[in-house]
Amino acid sequence: MSAKCIAAILVHLFILGLLLCLSPAFGEPLAGVMELRGTVGYSNFLDEDPLHHLVTGGSVRFYVTNRIAVEPELLFMYRSSQDLDFQLIPNVVFEFTKRESRFQPYAIGGVGLQRHRELTGIGYYWSNSWTASGGIGTKIFLRDRLYVSPEFRLGLEPLVRITASVGYVF
Repeated sequence: MSAKCIAAILVHLFILGLLLCLSPAFGEPLAGVMELRGTVGYSNFLDEDPLHHLVTGGSVRFYVTNRIAVEPELLFMYRSSQDLDFQLIPNVVFEFTKRESRFQPYAIGGVGLQRHRELTGIGYYWSNSWTASGGIGTKIFLRDRLYVSPEFRLGLEPLVRITASVGYVF
């Protein structure tokens, strides 16, 4: 693991610790709720031509306050067997409504690491890079704890990401 990767992980852990320590300053009680989400959708990387990818993955959302959460996310982006991407993104989420609502719009954003694999003329080429995105989504509750969540993001690697998640509140 390179020094840059280790530094990035340490920075993310520091930010998470800072959020956890400063959460009482928001004047809201700690939420103590966790959500598990499975995600599927579409992403588009921009090279000379658009590079359309299928997105699958999952995340776990931990509430720091009643409206602020951290959400580590692991994604797999598939274009073909010759072009794959893996992403690990720690996100920060702000929910605009109270959690008792059936519709809960939110803003989400994060910066993480991307591992890319592509088949070239001499074999597989692996590379690491940064990824960042921000966007909006909404949770639509089907039952007390089960919801679907469409989401739209703009960012860097990929440029556009449109996904839908199925989530469960613990």
